[in-house]
Amino acid sequence: MKKQLSIIGGLVVLCLAMVMVGRASSYTFLGTLATVNNTTSNSTGLAISTLSGSGSIYVQNGGLTATNALRVNVQLSVDNTNFVTVATYWPAATNATTELYYPSFSTPLYLRTQAVTTNNVTVGVVYQY
Repeated sequence: MKKQLSIIGGLVVLCLAMVMVGRASSYTFLGTLATVNNTTSNSTGLAISTLSGSGSIYVQNGGLTATNALRVNVQLSVDNTNFVTVATYWPAATNATTELYYPSFSTPLYLRTQAVTTNNVTVGVVYQY
């Protein structure tokens, strides 16, 4: 678990570093000193970067009753628990096949902040990039 959190932290720092390079601006997440009273307040998401990739996936299947009887989802995760589908393979024919699938994907990365308070607190959050 500790190693997994270290990897996730490293990915977050890397993403933030990539976004900060060449930029000198800011984005206000929660406004100027907004009141958050004994609750959790989420900011809106800010698109900070795009993650792209490609490769090949070897898919072998037996005979199918229909081409939509099999679907292979290509998924990404930053925590190895919550996954997002970025590409989908559907077989081209119903007979038994062996195919190479070449998915390519591009998905945006979003950043948001969350203020959690146990009493009446005023807080302002500004993201520098």
